[in-house]
Formats: sequence, C-alpha cells, structure tokens
Amino acid sequence: MFKRFAFLLLCCSFTLRADWNQALLAYEQQDYNTARLHFSELVKVGNANAMFSLAAMYFNGEGQDADKVQAAALFKLAADFGHADATALAAQLGASLQPAEQTNYAQMVQQWQQQVMVPAGPAMLTRPSVATAAQPIRRVEPRYPVDAARRGQSGYVKMHYRVDEQGRVTDIMVLDAYPQQLFIKEALKALQSWRYSSGSPQLTVTELSFTLEIPGQARLNIPRLEQALFQSKLWDLAVAGSAEHQLILSQLLRHLVTQGAHHFIIDPALPLTAPDLNLLQPELTVKADFTTIAQQTLVTVDPSGVITTAEADPALIGKQLSGVKTAGQFLLEPRTVNTKAEVFVQPALTVSRAWSADYWLEQAARNGQIDAQRNLAATDQHWLNYLLAKQDPVAISWQATGLLAQHNH
Repeated sequence: MFKRFAFLLLCCSFTLRADWNQALLAYEQQDYNTARLHFSELVKVGNANAMFSLAAMYFNGEGQDADKVQAAALFKLAADFGHADATALAAQLGASLQPAEQTNYAQMVQQWQQQVMVPAGPAMLTRPSVATAAQPIRRVEPRYPVDAARRGQSGYVKMHYRVDEQGRVTDIMVLDAYPQQLFIKEALKALQSWRYSSGSPQLTVTELSFTLEIPGQARLNIPRLEQALFQSKLWDLAVAGSAEHQLILSQLLRHLVTQGAHHFIIDPALPLTAPDLNLLQPELTVKADFTTIAQQTLVTVDPSGVITTAEADPALIGKQLSGVKTAGQFLLEPRTVNTKAEVFVQPALTVSRAWSADYWLEQAARNGQIDAQRNLAATDQHWLNYLLAKQDPVAISWQATGLLAQHNH
C-alpha cells in the first residue's frame, strides 16, 4: 500500500559542525545509527525536518526493524511542527493501524512530544530578568572605530551581561556581531562604562548599533548586499538547510534593521521567496513636520503625506510627513539627539519571513548551530534548559550567575 519513503533533503557537498549536516552525511554514508542519533537530538529542539526524516527511517527499516507505529507517531509530530508533507502521511499511515496498534501509537506520540524541549513557534522572551530589564542611568555611546569609518562600514554588537548590586556591568559575553570582530572592542568598552541604579542584580541583553551617516550617501550599500546575499550563494545555502549560513543570513538581515533605513513588517502567510533588494531602493527622505510623539507607532499616510491611521497614538491622525512619494506605512519613533527631541521616520515594508533575522536565527538553532542556540538561550528559557541539559559550558556559566543573582536578592 505504501511506497518506500524517500528523504526530502537538500544535501550539501560539504561537512559542517551542525548536527543537521552531520545527520545528512551519516545517512548518505548509510551510517544509520549515527544519523538516527542526530535526528533524535534535533527532535528535542523542534526540528520538523528531523522528525520527518526519523519517521521515514522507521518506516523504511533503515538501521532497525521497520516500525510503522513509530513512523506514524513521528509523522504526526512533524505535522504538528509545520512540516508540509507530514500531515497527509500521518493521517494515511495512522488510518492503516490496527486497533491494538492505535493504543501504542497514542503512547508513542505522547512520548515523542515529551522529548521536545523547545516548542513550535518563534523564540519568546520568557526569562523575567531579561524581559523586564531596567534602563541604565548612565549610558556611554561607543566610539566609532577608525578602520570601520574609513571603509564606510556599519554594523552591530549584541551582548549578554549581568548588572551587580552596585549597578555595575559585569560578566559580559558577546552573543552576536556583524561584521565579526570589527566593533566588538568599542562595544565592550562602552558597555563597561554603563551604570544602573543600585539594587537587585539582574541578567540582561543589549544591542549596540554602529551607523555612519554620510551626507548624500544612502545608509545601505545595495550592491554589497547583493553580492553578500546572492553572488556568494548565502541565500541558496541557507534555504538548503546549512545552519552556519542561516546564522550568517540572520546577521546580515539584522544589520539591515540596525541601520534604520526600513522597518520590516513580517507576514508569515507570504511565501518564503528570495528577498527582493529592489524594495530597498531608493531610500526615501521622509521627515515629520512635528518634533515629539508619545511613543513608537506605525502610521499610514495618503499620497500627500497626511497621516490617516496611527496604531498607538490616534492624536497623530491629520498630521503631516514631508517627502512622501506615494501612500504607505511608516514607523515613527521618538528620539533625543543632543538633548533635542526628534521624530525618527522609517518606511515600513510588509515582507515574508525571508527578511526576518529572527526566523533565520531560529532555523539555525533548530538545525543545531550552537552560537544560534546560545543567542536564543540568552532570552528564552526553553533554549537555556536545552543547553543546560546538554551541559553546555556557556549556559552553565549563565545559570550560575543567574542563581547567584537570585540568591543575593
């Protein structure tokens, strides 16, 4: 009744450290025990492709006796985690089970569900010490590195750190940086000078952006982005499942956001197609004809720049944005520059998950990329618990610091 399932895998010609790639390599070499171990580990982090692949191995009897009950349970789990091909297979295979097998099937589904340590869906801020972090009472902006300024290079550094009882910053760890190493030294130097109100210790995360404003020059170098994204095959390799390239893609896309040229509204219903960089050209020079707003808000304007809707501040309706070419959406954000209040304006684009740095970071983590997993663990308790169970030394050090902060409190 059932045909032998073939793996729906896009295999690469190189070997990476990520578990997903190791699993593919092991499977290609018919080392089914190793492949099964890696797929089983990736099930714990909610990797739907690993669930589907493991189900196929059980159905095909690769590395063990064929077991259609286990296969049905894993196809069901893969379907629950959004695998496009698993739903129909789970229903078809499940319907073929005998009454005695149905009970065993339900138990296996529950057992596999209990093994998943990172649930479906995007990472969330689930650690209160991070989600409710206080703002510094003294913030020192980082110095722009001379080498970066000469090259016209911009970027960002994301850091995880502890604030002690005296409000000093300690135990800093760099979670992410783009480009690698270029801005880290200055970011660390600035962060070490920050001060918070004294009181209870806390763990928190911050991201410092380095943007070089050159009059008459766009914030984004589109040809450089084109080369990095497509000519280098970064997009193709990320889509093919390379966790290392998914991490790099997330960094590149986060760089776009930190430069403030555009605000992206991610619509998960849109197809995951290659980003169209033409959407970023040309950058509009739009300004608000007012200097203060109560809070960040997304607004819609008509072709003449008059605000027609404002999500968070209806008082803005009827006010004017100058420099508008066509009707559209813009993100307005209050800022203070040299003690002067200003309204920062960004064109808003509704795009697919292909533009989302968080989406690609999550994909890299679910494919086994350890740096991506640590990045998410800094703010997500599920990922932290997974790394602690794996006895990851970085996660253990965070946990030790966090427990110390709670103990002192």
